[in-house]
Amino acid sequence: MSPTPVTTNQRKARFVVSADWHFGERVYDAENLRHLTDSIAAAQPDFILVLGDFVNLHQTDTLTLVFSALARLDCPVGLVFGNHDILVPTGVSAPANSWEALDSFCDLARQAGLHPLDKGPLLLGDLFICGVGGWYDYSFGDSRWSAEQFASKRYGDLVWSDVESARWEMADQEVSAMLTQKLDYDLKQLPRELEPIAVTHMAALQGSLPYPTNTDWDFFAAYWGSKQLGDILGKHQVRLHLHGHAHSDRHPIPEMAIDHQTGLRSYNTSYYLHRPYLVFERDDSEPGWTVRGGRLSSG
Repeated sequence: MSPTPVTTNQRKARFVVSADWHFGERVYDAENLRHLTDSIAAAQPDFILVLGDFVNLHQTDTLTLVFSALARLDCPVGLVFGNHDILVPTGVSAPANSWEALDSFCDLARQAGLHPLDKGPLLLGDLFICGVGGWYDYSFGDSRWSAEQFASKRYGDLVWSDVESARWEMADQEVSAMLTQKLDYDLKQLPRELEPIAVTHMAALQGSLPYPTNTDWDFFAAYWGSKQLGDILGKHQVRLHLHGHAHSDRHPIPEMAIDHQTGLRSYNTSYYLHRPYLVFERDDSEPGWTVRGGRLSSG
């Protein structure tokens, strides 16, 4: 899929980014969703990015509802899948596996007029926006446990949420490698004169993980993302990365991590971090992006 060009001011730009809406849970109903999208629209973004976990389970009707709400906003919307978006429900009409669920996710986004970055980059003025939902490969896992133990996705009585419903029909490490290669391919197409913004659902830096709290959380760190994503971003000299996935109402989560060797800044855009979205803005007065937390309107 070729990058889609959209004309904007070459320097001045503002965009809104969010993740982990988990419709029916965090964004709990259609009225709450409308309130959120109205608040995003009030920020007057040039474009919007939503980085996965729109729903709790891949269901066509629910995804269509959420995508339709985004389609009503008067600007381009780019998105990537989250791990929950490809969880396969039981039932005759369900996708056969998570690859089919991913294709369905992207098809539904396109039908709504949105841009699934999992299928190709988006060009907006001088910005090259590329991304992939990504997957985990246990590279963030604590060395106290083996790959076989992580593959079980069980620690004592605790079970990782996608143990039954993520049906890739291959090992997690293979899925992660395939999706990381896709991001690498996109970044190889980066025109020299454009600024890259890379987005994933999964974390790419160790510093983006929840602060260690107890042995349970140490074990499940294996499922937050992949160090290989960070390696690819560093290889292509990306300076701005956005992600979701790492969230908790009980444990502290870093809102931004820095790779001091490459200069990469990685922002957690999850709805769960006590603000529903982030606003990124730049102008001619100074280099780089200013970042602020967005708020829901009082309406």
